[in-house]
Amino acid sequence: FPQAIHMAALELQMALGDKASKANFWDVAGCLIPQHLEGAISEKKWRKQVLAAREGLVSKDADIAMEDYMTLGRENDVYGATFFFGKVEQPKVKISLQERPDVLVRVG
Repeated sequence: FPQAIHMAALELQMALGDKASKANFWDVAGCLIPQHLEGAISEKKWRKQVLAAREGLVSKDADIAMEDYMTLGRENDVYGATFFFGKVEQPKVKISLQERPDVLVRVG
């Protein structure tokens, strides 16, 4: 799973830049252990390996890190995207979407 570690390191660099550390590691959703690897590696070992991989990315611009991340993703056989039309359900009470960011969206 070296690719998963490298992708997590890139996400960490994109999100926190040079401020990334052991203390704020779990604040980045992309640093969570992928479900298919849970049980295969401990959280401590995962964090240690991702932080070590990130050492080589220090000072890398977030845009360059994003480009590298997308390149890695495109090399994966399951990479893809789905586009669909969505429609915002109108709430029963008149409120703005800024006041209610949890408004349901119907797909289809």
